Formats: sequence, structure tokens, C-alpha cells
Amino acid sequence: MASEVQVAVATIINENPKATNDEVAAKVREMIPGASTTAASVSSIKSRLKKLGEPTVDDDGNIQLPQPAAAQPLPTFGRYAEHDPEESLEDAKARIAKRYLSMERMAQRVVDGHIPSLIISGPPGLGKSFTVMQAVEQLDEEQYDVISGAITAVGLYIALWNMREGGIIVLDDCDDVFRDETALNLLKAVLDSTPVRRVSWRKRAPWLDELGIDDSFDFKGSVVFLTNVDFEKAVESGNRSGKHFEALMDRSMYLCLTLRARRDFMIRIRQVSEGETGMLCKDPQLELTEEQAEEVLDFVSEHQTRFYGLSLRLVRQVAQCMLADPDDWKDDVEATKMRTV
Repeated sequence: MASEVQVAVATIINENPKATNDEVAAKVREMIPGASTTAASVSSIKSRLKKLGEPTVDDDGNIQLPQPAAAQPLPTFGRYAEHDPEESLEDAKARIAKRYLSMERMAQRVVDGHIPSLIISGPPGLGKSFTVMQAVEQLDEEQYDVISGAITAVGLYIALWNMREGGIIVLDDCDDVFRDETALNLLKAVLDSTPVRRVSWRKRAPWLDELGIDDSFDFKGSVVFLTNVDFEKAVESGNRSGKHFEALMDRSMYLCLTLRARRDFMIRIRQVSEGETGMLCKDPQLELTEEQAEEVLDFVSEHQTRFYGLSLRLVRQVAQCMLADPDDWKDDVEATKMRTV
């Protein structure tokens, strides 16, 4: 909802378009007892009104401010699409295997210092983080920083400062930055293919002095951004954030794992899990026989539309149920992992 001060500013401007910011601020203070409106705040309100569009006047002569459009949901992996009927199962397997091999190579190139920025886009729970961490953990701990779940613009700036001389920052599932203009602009600066990138914080910020951080510096490190957002779909859909994703894709190396259909998910799960060298048999916490592993995978495949989500975590949980109770494990999985509506 528009504030009383915003409505007052719009009303004054509507009545006197040539009024200066100081004159508008003084008039607002007269109209609203206790208001501390300044020329600077009037300028800020004008900028916001300009973004939203022109105010309107209702039948009673009252100013009505336009409201910001509701944020559009970002297209993410995991909202299953139908698989391409013209793509054979074998071709789909080859496509997915090729993408994951590319991810392994690209992650290693970041560690080796050959790539300054990398964006990997794909569904949760199918190996993005595991693959990247396998490469990054070759380094000493002080050479990389892994940030998972959420980060503010301030937190991002501090992390970039700490790794400015050549360290690696891994941003894992920090998709909230796309809703923060400041954080997004920082990402645009560092998710670039140039060896050295200038990062700046030119807002008044006492914490810079408190932490001994410059308000501008050259970032010589690398950034890997792991995301569940489907950048290509966001651009195609005309989403308001699409232009930002397009800019990031243009600046950085962008790898889409292309897992959009349930069939894709099941292909990747089997590639990782089946056989004597697969996760279900090789993991020391599971150590299923090949027959048990196949039974678990067949069960997940048979009921793939009923699970809350398909992932390697799900397969592990199903295997754990089998080991805990060989007789009733299917009932337990149905009770705990499948939709009831």
C-alpha cells in the first residue's frame, strides 16, 4: 500500500509540476503533522513513482498511486515437463551423461584457475553440489568459501572481499539474490569472464570502516553459482527477471543440466545409483547388493509420479527403509514419502 507521504508527494506534484523537491518537502510537512520529509526523500519517492507509472485521479478527486506488480514465480527445475517424444531413451541418457561430464570438467577448470565464473543450473538433489565440492575440496580451506541457502548483499560483498586475491566462492542455492537488486548487481560484476573485476559499495555504510573493507576493490577470485532456477525458461517466459538472467548468461560460463522431465530425473538417478559401482552398493552406509539396489530403483521408477520429489536423497531414504525393515519397507516409504492428495 502507498504511504501517506507518497500520496501527498504525488498530490503536490500533480497540482504544481514545477515545484522543487525542497518546496514539495516543505508542503508535505505542512500537510502531515510530524512528517520529516526532506528533499532527498522526495527525490526517492519521485524515482519510485516513475518506475511504477503515472498516478491517477479517482472520481472523488483523490490521487491513486499505481501498485507494483506482484513478483512472478521463477521457473525452477523440479516442475516436471513432458519429455520430448522424439528423443529416444538412449539419446536422453547420452545427453544427460554428457552434461554431467561437462560439469566435472568445468568445476575442475575453476579450481585450476582457468575459469573465473561458472553458473550451473539444474534440479536440487541430483549432484550439482557434490560434483563441485569434489573439485573445490582439493584446495586448502582458506582458499574457498561455500555459502548455502541465503545471503544478503552485505554478506556477499564481505565474502567477495575475503576472496578478492584469488579464492573461490561457491554460492549454493542462494536464489534469493535474484530478488535483491544490490546483490544482483554485485553478481553481475563478478560473474564475468574477465580475470579482474571491479566491485564497489558506494552507499554510506559504517560497517565498511568497522570491518576494514574498502568501498571498491578488484576481485581476482572465482565464483561458482549453483541454482535451481531455469535461466533459459525465465528468459523465454518474459519474466521480469529475465533480462538479469540473460545478462548473467552472457557474462559467465553457463551450464544447464537439462533435467526437466521425470524421465530425465530417473535417468540421472540410475546413472549414479545402479550397479556394483553405483551409490547404493558402494556407499559404506548402505552397501546394498546389486539385486537390492535394482529393487529400490524399480520401486522408485514405478511410483515416480507419487513422490513429493525425485532426487538422490529420496533413493537413499528408500534404501535406508529397506535395510531397516526388509518386510515392510514399501509400506513405510508410501507412508512417509508419497503424496496423499
